[in-house]
Amino acid sequence: ADAVVAERFGYSGTFTPTLIGTGGTAAHTYDIQAGSYVRIGKCVDFTIRVRISAKDGGMTGPVSVGGLPFTSAASVMNFGSVLIAYRTGVTLTATYTQLAGYITSADTKIQLLEQGSNVQQGVPPANIGAVTDLLFSGSYYVD
Repeated sequence: ADAVVAERFGYSGTFTPTLIGTGGTAAHTYDIQAGSYVRIGKCVDFTIRVRISAKDGGMTGPVSVGGLPFTSAASVMNFGSVLIAYRTGVTLTATYTQLAGYITSADTKIQLLEQGSNVQQGVPPANIGAVTDLLFSGSYYVD
């Protein structure tokens, strides 16, 4: 009965997000590393704040935010949406004008993108400053 109530009316919790590259985890020094979520049925709504005070210079590959509390749905039609509400310490490459994020299918991380006029690419680790502060909210579906 408790599982039915939780599925129908939802439940909430916290998680620990991480700033990572595709090369794996990075040993940043975090000032703030906070995530909270509400799950109702198959929909997960979340808020994340990640602030680093010292960046791991060994981070490789495009930058993501890992540690989402549930794996996103496997269907390719279930990409999650992300709103980047605040950012400092992230420099965009020349010709790119905005920072965006999305959650791919069957994943537990937010892919960060820089976008410009008809172009986009993953955010390179060099564009993350030694002191970076990011605040996100978003939602995605689970299986």
